[in-house]
Amino acid sequence: MMRGALATALVLQVSSIIRTYDLVVAMSDTPYDVTPMPAVYVMDAIRFDSNLGQGSAAATMMLLPIAILLLARIILKRTRERRVGMNA
Repeated sequence: MMRGALATALVLQVSSIIRTYDLVVAMSDTPYDVTPMPAVYVMDAIRFDSNLGQGSAAATMMLLPIAILLLARIILKRTRERRVGMNA
């Protein structure tokens, strides 16, 4: 049941990143080293710097807070279900 929701969220996030990537690059193309958005940083590390390891690590760090929140939500839901089961 959770697999479908995760797949949908992943597809929506990827499409959103792809849609906004060109906007961010076009608006912030400066000769200075400005702080980019995380998705732009990942794409630049992989594509321009040819540094797949750094880009993958940055993408993992972007995914980590979402995974932690999702895991915490699952654990809290299970503990609530156990409490309700004990009280019934």
